[in-house]
Parts: sequence; structure tokens; C-alpha cells
Amino acid sequence: MLAHRAVEAGERLAEVPVWLAECESYAASHGYRHELAHIHQVRAVWLQQRPGDAAEITGLAEHRQHAVEKLTCGVQPTLRPVVQATRARGQPTAS
Repeated sequence: MLAHRAVEAGERLAEVPVWLAECESYAASHGYRHELAHIHQVRAVWLQQRPGDAAEITGLAEHRQHAVEKLTCGVQPTLRPVVQATRARGQPTAS
């Protein structure tokens, strides 16, 4: 996935949200739950790299965590540290 490679390389980061949204739409419309889990994982990593967006990171992580909890590919452990770190900094979280 282009978004994953861009996040790993730290390049073309402005295009990452567009790629993630397109991938998520396609995967959701075809019922590709495993691919959705990977998309959510890449989104979480990408958001972690954006300082100053703690509330956005936490809100997205908590929203996605509910959907990801049912998947078995190990994405939930990636999201949990995002929520915990944001709460530790005293940032508001989406409930």
C-alpha cells in the first residue's frame, strides 16, 4: 500500500490521508476486514508522527479501536499506546 511505504519513508505525507481514505472505502465496500485493520494501523502510525494533533489522534484511535477489537491481526496493541500516551499528556479524548 502506498500510504504504508510513504509513512515508513517519511515522504509524500500530505497524500497519506487521501490514500488511506481511498483504501478504506474500497476495503470496506468489499468486506476486506483484514485490509481494514492494516489501513487503521497505518493511520495510527501516521497520526503518531504528527505532533500537536493529540486530540485528533486520540479521537481517531478510540473510534477505530472499537472496530479493530474484533480483528485478530494484532492491530489493537498499536492503537492502545496512542490513546494511553495522549491521556498521559492530559489531552482531551473523544468518548
